[in-house]
Amino acid sequence: MLAAACGQLGEPEAAAKAIRDLLHLRPRLGQTVRQEFKKWWDSEYVERMIDGLRKAGLEIAAEPSSPEANLVGIIESNNRHRHVS
Repeated sequence: MLAAACGQLGEPEAAAKAIRDLLHLRPRLGQTVRQEFKKWWDSEYVERMIDGLRKAGLEIAAEPSSPEANLVGIIESNNRHRHVS
């Protein structure tokens, strides 16, 4: 929560430190944070937290059913096909 708050408040040094600390404890946090937060909070609050974490510098995976996730999947698939000899 500290990282998200610092991200929302525009405190980049504190946000970066909080993200480093979080990733030390939970290296896959960017991939799991949305699912973990949804267990405990409503979706509006979760998205505010996600926004703060992104502003803090955490790369967060797109929601599996979102248009963003679908686009990322298409791009990744195209890139895999291009690199195949």
